Amino acid sequence: MANIGLIAPTPLESAGLRCQIKPSPYEEQGVITKGYLHRHHVIFSHCGVGKVNAAHSTTLVLENNEIDFLLLFGIAGA
Repeated sequence: MANIGLIAPTPLESAGLRCQIKPSPYEEQGVITKGYLHRHHVIFSHCGVGKVNAAHSTTLVLENNEIDFLLLFGIAGA
């Protein structure tokens, strides 16, 4: 089973996905939550808006977890 990292800038951008992750991830920025999505282990976090925040959050997720796939997603401007 793959370990999937999911990072979104804001709770607004991740609302549809967050409700499907069990247990539901926290909405606070910078909190890394572990859970399951369709039988896949996921690591989820909100990074905040901007390239620096995205890079920092990505580094934290990758340094502290064994990730096979990482997806940074959003709606380009929340």
